[in-house]
Formats: sequence, C-alpha cells, structure tokens
Amino acid sequence: MRRRTAEDDIRDIQAAALDPTAWSVLLGLLAERFGADNAALAGQDPRTGRGQGLTYQLDSQVPGLYYGYFAARYPLVMADRAATVFGRRAALPVDELGPDLARTEYAQDFLRPHRMSSLLSLVLAYGEGGTVLLNFGRDSRRPFTTEQRDHLTALMPHLIHALRVTRALGGLGIGGAALLEALPHGAMMIDATGRVLHANALAMALVRTGDILLAEGQLAAPQAEADRRLQRLLLRATGADGQPPAGGSLAMTGVEDGRLLVLANPVLATAAPLVFAAPAAVVLLLSPAASFLALPDEIAAALGLTAAENRVAGALLDGGDPAEIARRLGIGIATVRTHLARLMDKTGTRRQAELVGVFTRLALPRGGEGGTT
Repeated sequence: MRRRTAEDDIRDIQAAALDPTAWSVLLGLLAERFGADNAALAGQDPRTGRGQGLTYQLDSQVPGLYYGYFAARYPLVMADRAATVFGRRAALPVDELGPDLARTEYAQDFLRPHRMSSLLSLVLAYGEGGTVLLNFGRDSRRPFTTEQRDHLTALMPHLIHALRVTRALGGLGIGGAALLEALPHGAMMIDATGRVLHANALAMALVRTGDILLAEGQLAAPQAEADRRLQRLLLRATGADGQPPAGGSLAMTGVEDGRLLVLANPVLATAAPLVFAAPAAVVLLLSPAASFLALPDEIAAALGLTAAENRVAGALLDGGDPAEIARRLGIGIATVRTHLARLMDKTGTRRQAELVGVFTRLALPRGGEGGTT
C-alpha cells in the first residue's frame, strides 16, 4: 500500500473544507497518520464549556464527560492562555506543558484514564465564535515525536483555512429560512421528496410570473423538456435517484427575462435545521440580472484561486460551457480548459459536474449594476 504523503493530507483537508461530513473521515486519517490512539475535534464556548464535536476511537462516554464537566475546566482555555501557549505550532505533550497542567484534575482524571496523556493539540479557532480544538492522544508511554509535532504544525494553516471555509459555508443552521429571505435571488428549500419546505419572497415572485411553477408543493418548470431536466436535477441534488447527492445547474429559456439559471445543491445532514423538517437541497433561481461574477473573495483566497481562475469559476456557474466562457472572457478555449483543470485540482474534483456542485455550494451571487452586492 502506498505510503501517505503531506500532499495526501493537504488534499484530504481541502476536501473537508468543502464538505463538513468529510471532517469525520479526515479525523481518522490524521489520527492514523500520527499513530494516535484517539482523536477529537471539539468546538466549545470557552466560558461554559458547552459545545459539540467529533471523536475517533474514544469511548462513547468521553464526549459527555468532556462537555458535561471537564471542558469548562480545561486549564489553557479557562485561563485564556490558548493563543500564547499553543502559538502557531502544535502543542507539546501534556507533561511538557509544565507541572501546573500535568497536576490538574483535567490531566489526572480525564486525559490519563482515556489514553490522552501524550497530546498533540491545535487551536483552530479562538474568540467570540468559540474555541475549536483538534486533539490527538495516546498513552504517556508512547510520546509523540518531534517529527510528528512538526508535521502537524506544517498542516496547521491548511486546517485553519479549511475550518474557515467550512464555517463560511455554514449550512442553513437554525433560522435558515431567515437566511434565504436575505439572499438577493430566488431560493427554496426542498425535502428528499422534492416538496418545497420554504421559498423566499423573490422565489415566490417568480412563481407568480409563471417563470417557475409550484404544483401540489412540488417545484416544476413551465415547459415539458425543461421540467424533465429540472426533475433530474432535483433527484440528483436530493439523492432520490439512488446515487450520492450531488449539485448541478441548468439554464431554462423562454422565461420573462429570457433565461433562468437554476442551481440545486444538497444540504448536509449535519447542517440541517432542527426546528422544521430537514431540507435535502437548496434551489437557487437566478435571472440574468443576478449573474455569478466570481466566488466571494474569502472563499477564493482559501482555495488559492487566482483572479483569472475565479472569473472562470464565475462564468462556469453562470451556465457557460468552455466555448461560451472563452467567448465571454475574451480568452482562448485552451486557456479556459487549463483554468478548469487547475480548478479541479484545487477543489479535489475530477469532472466539470462535480466542480459545478462544489462552486454552487460556495458561491454567492452578486447583483448586476445598481443591484444588491
């Protein structure tokens, strides 16, 4: 079996950035990479200790013990010392952080009994949004090596960027309906059967003009062929076709403004709202006046996109094929294909349809001149 490389680690981190469900897989891969007995990605309010997280090979009662008691007694977080102690590198094993920590209740009654006396730890986020800790643990008889600590330190900026991208995606969260109302374009949430759970005011305006239809609570297109394509798109986005859910887009012609771009993307179960029926997909309805010009700067920077690559990403989301993108941007089709290949490499995708799905999730439309930005 081929040995994992640093490039493998970075690729898997990038995948987790774009898909919150991939953090569980990443946690296990990195734990095995560092020979850890266990691992945890823990998000918490540093004042109360309350939070949630992911674990790898930890006893089932450990999260309850941590969030119910020990999280609020974690000496570094409670003392507001995380940023200065951890700095920009992985933490030392607990015993090397000093006798004050090694003698605490946290170390003696929580870390040691659960094979975490040797602890590699990173602070991925700290501040008003809460603390996010990434921990790899093993027994004190098997301390982590300097090489392992240095490798985790090298991955630190990639992990921090990945967490920022995941948070920028944000899911819909509780109050997702209010988020949809704030968007500058039509948006709907649909469940796994295709039933519309919520449509914002702009989406309902498109329904009233007949550009898009609601038939017994189901989204439909006015023309038969467009509707067949729309239903295939929705089946793919919700996973109702029996395949893993995947995003996609289609352009419908013949509507009032000449064209309506429909983007559908799955909503991950971990991001589903808890106060109403969980949506399976979000459908965005864009008129030409709300074209995609580019990915948001923060997302483009996190992915390492150049300005040219970002323009190609925007044109791709606007429904263009390579020839149309070349014409619109005034560049050669070979250049477009080069940019698409680089975009796929940077997002870990292999096909243009996968790339559209990733960018559908990441992008926010910008209004036309004089519109909402």
